[in-house]
Amino acid sequence: MTEIRFRSWHGWSNMFMYATAERPFDNNFRRLFLSSGLKDVNGKEIFAGDIVELVNGDERIASEVVFVNGCFMIEQKNSLDECTELWRYMKNWRVEVVGKCNGGYVMR
Repeated sequence: MTEIRFRSWHGWSNMFMYATAERPFDNNFRRLFLSSGLKDVNGKEIFAGDIVELVNGDERIASEVVFVNGCFMIEQKNSLDECTELWRYMKNWRVEVVGKCNGGYVMR
């Protein structure tokens, strides 16, 4: 059975904290980022809120991973196709986590 994992920014300690459904956060965490269960080319777990770089040949796209309607999507701000499922990119593109969003700020 797949473990459900979350990440949240802990401002006091200035770091991300991780939790599972069996070991939840306390009430001090306001915004949770759900794990997609997928890993990038370096073996890093991909969470909603991550900034990923998608590479296919000479084409490079940097986008945020978002969780919309029960699906992890790649949000493309400068594209006609605004959102595409993350798993579609995982099949043919090199996907690498290059930054994280801590609930308002992007950390690279």
